[in-house]
Amino acid sequence: MSTTTLIPWAGRAADVGREIGRQDDRGGDDGRGYERDETDRFHQYVHGLVLHGDTRALMAGRRARRTLAEMAPGYKRQPILQLVRPLVFGSETS
Repeated sequence: MSTTTLIPWAGRAADVGREIGRQDDRGGDDGRGYERDETDRFHQYVHGLVLHGDTRALMAGRRARRTLAEMAPGYKRQPILQLVRPLVFGSETS
């Protein structure tokens, strides 16, 4: 008489999810995955833009602006939207 071992459904689903993740990790042109190459290229591109902008600003005798206060002096940000009402205590209700 043979015995059957029941495998819980969650275990099989989790195994499928892990296998999909492994396939995604091996995907892409060089087998390193899709995201790594694209983000590396993007960061290199942005780094090049920053260096180019810093060089141009230095040649003009200026410094590149980095913060909102430097880029737009006097700019007032809009208040943050709050989805809950502030608490009101007994003495402030009247």
